[in-house]
Amino acid sequence: MDLQTQPRPRSGPADRWLFAVATLVLLVACAGAWRARAEAAAARASLALVDAERRQGDDLLRSLEGRGAGEAGRLAGRVALNAEAPLHRILAELTRLMPEDVRLRSLDVRYAEEANVAAQVEARSVAAWDALLEGLVASKWFGSVAPGPELREGEMRGEVRMVFRGAGS
Repeated sequence: MDLQTQPRPRSGPADRWLFAVATLVLLVACAGAWRARAEAAAARASLALVDAERRQGDDLLRSLEGRGAGEAGRLAGRVALNAEAPLHRILAELTRLMPEDVRLRSLDVRYAEEANVAAQVEARSVAAWDALLEGLVASKWFGSVAPGPELREGEMRGEVRMVFRGAGS
């Protein structure tokens, strides 16, 4: 067995220089990879936030679309009710039922699901007031008749709330 040693070739300055450059390239690559990893995590977080906002917007849009359809349906119902129960028809039917001693002071008609009517009236006597209420209750044009507050000093004053049924339904 020959244990003769041969001298190693010595590394020159060029080898050291190449080793330093390779180490520097490795460090720059690691730093770039670390930065890219951090940017990817930030992009995922941003994407999750945008996705949550999109889902929230979709939910809001669905709720508004549902509400819009309901609003449009209610509006169409009001238009149809206004055509079926125009103010002149309500006023004509109400005055037809009023006894001679009763006078209409004001009329408030509100169109919702039904034509809700509130009438302020004056009557010369309690009997005339009672006759008006009886006529409204018996009428095919009015329903849910509810007398309101009354003032019985001198002439009788009172309020009547009712629903106009339209075409005698």
